[in-house]
Amino acid sequence: MCVPGGPEEVDKGHKLCAVTKRNNEKRKEKSRVAARCRRTKEMQIFNELTAALPAKKEEVEQLDKASVMRLAISYLRVRDVVSMLPADTDAPTLQSPKGLEEVQSELSYMKALDGFVLVLSQQGDIVYCSENIAEHLGVSQMEIMGQSVFEFSHPCDHDEIREALRASKVGRRDMLLRLKCTITAKGRNVHLKSASYKVIHLTGHMLTEEKPENNEIDKKRWRKVK
Repeated sequence: MCVPGGPEEVDKGHKLCAVTKRNNEKRKEKSRVAARCRRTKEMQIFNELTAALPAKKEEVEQLDKASVMRLAISYLRVRDVVSMLPADTDAPTLQSPKGLEEVQSELSYMKALDGFVLVLSQQGDIVYCSENIAEHLGVSQMEIMGQSVFEFSHPCDHDEIREALRASKVGRRDMLLRLKCTITAKGRNVHLKSASYKVIHLTGHMLTEEKPENNEIDKKRWRKVK
């Protein structure tokens, strides 16, 4: 603090104020440099993450950071889902983004069918959907993956969805679900806020991760102790 007084005290006060000002400027400059470095590193990470997404370049270039993170998490969860499928030596593996592209090409037969692939987690998150979902609902694959199915379905169907996603309920799932559709009767696309509901017939099965039996767990523990 600068306290005015005699000539000597005033001179000391001015020097003290000048030193304090320089120190404050140095701290601010260090903060600006650190913030600039963080932004640069963050941009590099997101650029690498965007490039790793198994999607068309023109599609991912328009995504914001939140969408990039959402899709990256979704594709990682796709690998978990594929690991629960029955083993098939002829099926493409998901060891790289190229593997996901191969799976997408394998699903090309969906173009000949009146439907699309939809994979939901037990919590209702849309883990994966095929690209042709846009032909039926008007919503793109990039827009819906990683979102909650409850945000795109009719509120009156939410209880039925939760019941279908119960892990304790085994067997085939077969239900009629109202999903948001941005395609009008005239074939025009509208904003999602103005979307209507379209009845979709969903059929599928619940996949659960197989847990090792107790004797297998005991064997692993025994080997570890031994």
